[in-house]
Amino acid sequence: MHTPPTIDHEQSDALAALCKASGDPLRLKVLRALASDSFGVLELAQIFAVGQSGMSHHLKVLA
Repeated sequence: MHTPPTIDHEQSDALAALCKASGDPLRLKVLRALASDSFGVLELAQIFAVGQSGMSHHLKVLA
């Protein structure tokens, strides 16, 4: 009989955070933008046409 691999709580928490962060298309676009240059919150909010508080939230999830 095959025994499924075990994942400890730290690993599952890290995996859940990664899935949450990468599960939003805007966050993926922000990551692509930040991979090529650095931007402030206001600049990113303008680039992606979202409010400052919304962009701050997305950046917090990515942090």
